[in-house]
Amino acid sequence: KNLTLTLQKNLDLMGANCVIKKVEADATVKIASAVGETFVIKNVTANEEVEQGTARNAQGIKANYYGGGLISVCEGTVSIENVTFENINVKVPTAGQVGILIGVVQGGQGKLTVDNVTVKNCSVIGHRDVGAIAGAAQNHGTITLKNNITIENTKVKTTGGRSALIVGK
Repeated sequence: KNLTLTLQKNLDLMGANCVIKKVEADATVKIASAVGETFVIKNVTANEEVEQGTARNAQGIKANYYGGGLISVCEGTVSIENVTFENINVKVPTAGQVGILIGVVQGGQGKLTVDNVTVKNCSVIGHRDVGAIAGAAQNHGTITLKNNITIENTKVKTTGGRSALIVGK
């Protein structure tokens, strides 16, 4: 339910698809480098949609939702501190709410804090609501950016809707 990942050295995932699909409302995830350090998580590939063929719009049209390089859906508390993300590639061109770090932060308990983080040499492609930090914050989900946030040589693309460098919606 709760997860603390403290990096003691750089972590090369060698192209693995290793997304946490959902952080529940009562869960906490913390990803950080050891005190006084900034380590790298690199070489992640993500190409899965968490929900397929779901009607989440007023028109009742079925669509695909949620994709992230680290976490697809955040309904709980996520904290990312003192980490560089390098060569994280997220490709879900038919899904909405897609981000390099988090797909969507949602609900009243959905909270993302990003502190002293660099995203470099990464890419994300989604259908709508696409961003480098998060694809979307919705239904009272909150995103807090603290201290140094650097986005370098990173591509954010959409195949149909909103996108932005930091948060797509």
